[in-house]
Amino acid sequence: MALLLCLLAALLYRWLERSGEFDLESVRVYGCRPADSAAIAEALEPCIGQPLGRMDLQALRAALEDLGGFESATLRRDWPDAVGLEIRLSRPVLVLARGEWRSAVSDRGMNLPDTFLSDTLPVFEVSGSPDSAVLREVVAWASGGVPEGVDQFRIDGDCVKAVVGGKTLLLGDGDFSRRLAAFFEAEDSGLLGPGWDEADLRYDGQVVLRSIGGQGVTM
Repeated sequence: MALLLCLLAALLYRWLERSGEFDLESVRVYGCRPADSAAIAEALEPCIGQPLGRMDLQALRAALEDLGGFESATLRRDWPDAVGLEIRLSRPVLVLARGEWRSAVSDRGMNLPDTFLSDTLPVFEVSGSPDSAVLREVVAWASGGVPEGVDQFRIDGDCVKAVVGGKTLLLGDGDFSRRLAAFFEAEDSGLLGPGWDEADLRYDGQVVLRSIGGQGVTM
């Protein structure tokens, strides 16, 4: 009897599927910003009208994650004619800039679509060929929030630089927060004085001041 009921249920399902009762009509999206809706709609549009039971949700999830800007995508069938989609967006932590070019970067070091650009993100001007290890250090630093009081950040090869009050601070390839803190502490203590243009903070326990003429003073 149970086998007969299963057979009848399967036949009924096939009949309803052929009649279009289970064709996809709508997608319910959760966790998505309006700026990302166009890309999602374009990816899902070919699925509209397909039988819900035959959809390859894993392939669709992979296609959505390949769009860029999505940390993950979880899909489920909402019978009889809908799909539920929960999006986890990437988290932008900084902007890399070179001339007019801008790219938001996620906390995992991935370049993100232009919809993620924001005036609230710290901007790092890139010159030359930035060292990949330094870029990873910068992303990790920005993920925790960069200190205030810096006018501009730059990445020049393997050296990160900060501009404060028109003066350049050399932060090197890591330990950025501690080196900046050492500079601000020396500045607040009145130890730096006038007549310098560049502060080299790459040496532990030292602040090396240089003027445009090349003269240096170690503090």
